[in-house]
Amino acid sequence: MKYLVYFGTILLVLLPTKLIAGAKEEIQFAGIEAYCITHINNTDVIGDFISQVGGKKLPQKMAKGYLEGREGDAWYKQDTTTKAAFILMTMDDGSCKFFAIGANPRELIELIERNLNQYRIASEDIGSQTRNIYTIRHPHPRGGPDILALATVDFSRLGSVDGAILSLLPKSTVTKRGVELKWPTKK
Repeated sequence: MKYLVYFGTILLVLLPTKLIAGAKEEIQFAGIEAYCITHINNTDVIGDFISQVGGKKLPQKMAKGYLEGREGDAWYKQDTTTKAAFILMTMDDGSCKFFAIGANPRELIELIERNLNQYRIASEDIGSQTRNIYTIRHPHPRGGPDILALATVDFSRLGSVDGAILSLLPKSTVTKRGVELKWPTKK
């Protein structure tokens, strides 16, 4: 018993902080998957869905700062357990943005690359920001055709700025704009 307590104490002290710190990013990744990815082909339902689980719609004046001059709506949601918070935005062009407040961008990108059927198109530095660009294929939750979307993950490389913004655009909108991309094959 003495050794069990000793090893248990060592395990808790030496437990990688990544396992502890990752809970926030996992909650935010689940939000990206549940709201933006699952509903990217019908963003009109996202507002009702997030409101039902406690998301608060931001007043239009406050939402404008997140919508970058485009028409749309924004909601704020905070997980009560991990305190993970995000702002979810839907734009009239059918795109969905997810601002993961306080997220470790590298952990969020790792979750995306590990859990989504994705094809990484590029990673580029734009000033002090980094943008990763992917095409993704995700199974439809109710057995419909696979969901295909263009995804970007933007984050700052400055230590004073935390969080990440994931933007999704449905394949139909990408195709209408005349852009040809490589899409992941079915697994």
